[in-house]
Amino acid sequence: MPLVLSTTEFVRFNKPSSDNLLIREKVYLVNKEKQITLLNQACNEITSKEGDISLYAGYDSYDTFTDHIKQQIALLEQHDLNGSTESASMVKAAIQELREIFLPTSDWDDADGSMAIANEILALLDEIVA
Repeated sequence: MPLVLSTTEFVRFNKPSSDNLLIREKVYLVNKEKQITLLNQACNEITSKEGDISLYAGYDSYDTFTDHIKQQIALLEQHDLNGSTESASMVKAAIQELREIFLPTSDWDDADGSMAIANEILALLDEIVA
């Protein structure tokens, strides 16, 4: 049986070529859409919480926390990793900020967010920057 690689693996293990770069860009765009959808789901989850947010979360309310995630979503939507150096830097900064939010024992966990959605978000973030 032949070895079957996912598109991401194909791009990682083959020499760069114009075809591979096109495939990588398609993977990035698909993952970016999924990422934004998941991040919006995360915002909805946190917005639905009642009461006070944990002191350890680093935010004074669930709304403030949601606003911060939405700012990162806006950066992902407005900028392109494959664009100018400045645009790529903005995306990388947003990805780093989101990683810090969703890593285990980080703000997401402190705010009692779902670990399932955090794991999905982190997996896609890793694919975007791979």
